Amino acid sequence: MLASTTLSPGHTFGRYEVLTRIASGGMAEVWLAHVTGVAGFEKQLVIKTMLPHLAETPDMVRLFIQEATLAARLNHPNLVDIFELGERDGRYFIAMEYVPGRTLRQISARLKRQGQAIPPWFLLRVLDRVCEGLQYAHDYAEADGRPLNLVHRDVSPENIMVSFTGSVKLVDFGVAKATQAGRAASKPHSLIGKYSYMSPEAVEGKPIDRRADIYALGVVLYELLAGTRPFAAPEEFAILAQIVEGAPKDPRVHAPQLPDMLARIIMKAISRAPADRYQEVHELAEDLRHLMRLQYSPALLQKPLAHSLSEWFSDSTEIPTSVKKQLSVPPRPSRSSSVLEPEPPTLSHNLAELSLADVHIEEVPLPPRAPARLSVPRVPRSELKNDIFAIRRPSPSAAHDLFPGARRTPMVAERPASLPPPPPPPSPPLPARQAPGAELFDRGLELLRERQYVRAFELWKEAVQREPDNRSYQTNLKRLQKLLDESGGNPP
Repeated sequence: MLASTTLSPGHTFGRYEVLTRIASGGMAEVWLAHVTGVAGFEKQLVIKTMLPHLAETPDMVRLFIQEATLAARLNHPNLVDIFELGERDGRYFIAMEYVPGRTLRQISARLKRQGQAIPPWFLLRVLDRVCEGLQYAHDYAEADGRPLNLVHRDVSPENIMVSFTGSVKLVDFGVAKATQAGRAASKPHSLIGKYSYMSPEAVEGKPIDRRADIYALGVVLYELLAGTRPFAAPEEFAILAQIVEGAPKDPRVHAPQLPDMLARIIMKAISRAPADRYQEVHELAEDLRHLMRLQYSPALLQKPLAHSLSEWFSDSTEIPTSVKKQLSVPPRPSRSSSVLEPEPPTLSHNLAELSLADVHIEEVPLPPRAPARLSVPRVPRSELKNDIFAIRRPSPSAAHDLFPGARRTPMVAERPASLPPPPPPPSPPLPARQAPGAELFDRGLELLRERQYVRAFELWKEAVQREPDNRSYQTNLKRLQKLLDESGGNPP
């Protein structure tokens, strides 16, 4: 069947009115369209149409329909919704959700023109949500429990969108898979897609699974944080050869400021052998979240993505009025930015690849004490102490140890010097007896600082035996046990 219809702005395509072309590539064209209905109903959406030469290939059409039908079953906030798969005048199309926003590629290009780069905290938060959508798709199963084993196969900055309302969407799910498979069926050993994001097994024509998407996510991280892709060459054939045979440079070669833990996450994701990568997307997401908690302030991790996007694209007419109003009002100082409240430490599942400096030991809970308000100056991240052996019990002085130069501000106004000092508050009654495991746990912490891991483990084990209901002791004992097991009793 020949695709005889040529779309253009103002053209009516079935019940859709074409407004403008959004993008065009080697596989399809993407159009912004408008549909109306009864009682004044109207909605903007996106129409993706197969290119004429692909629509003339029966295998291509069959797989396009099959994959689009599967993708239409997916319903997740981080995946673009598909409304309709159809054919009009010999041209197959998919009608899908319109996301008013920008792709990571567009964001990167805009900031690059301004002499900036995408802030790492912004990128990590966006990819964290992409991981959620991918994990849902990878695990999707039929009603009878039969897994579909869906793979995106085209994860790239062009297919990751951030909307002006702050939502994150992965687009084109399934279409790239159908296109690649269709060409493979008609032309053996041919490849379609963005070569730089293809996994080695995909380039070699081997069966692929969800770990190919994990590889592509690693390439996206590498490119947008290091400013270049792991493999780059003028010729496409040279890129494919490097993907299969080469070894990527550590991203810190291009961006020395990257945290060591982030570099290790990237290198694991783009490992040549699928068995050496993360096996599930949620594993990658867990390490990204752990890194964000260690590296970035709560204020950055709570800042609406819509605000940053709207600031970078302030000339856009798609920014909602509500977001504009929020940006015009100075933000209130939040409690999290003025009071030191450490988050409960969490541990990456990938502990074997982390040094002890990346691990935070959970402290034994202390009796309640009066809160102190701290005014914390900005300190270079390189000067912060993140070694677990330097961690002390929470106290007013501990805050000064972690944040040099911190000024302690009382919660209430200072009393004039002329007045006599107020009487000291009554001391809380002492407990009937000290917790039997507290002294053992404290001694174990001291031994950890002296790198006497085995002896610390023995003391913590005894503390757990004395207080079997203490969850804090049990958690830290398990972490230390895992660290000792994976390092052969000699942690780095």
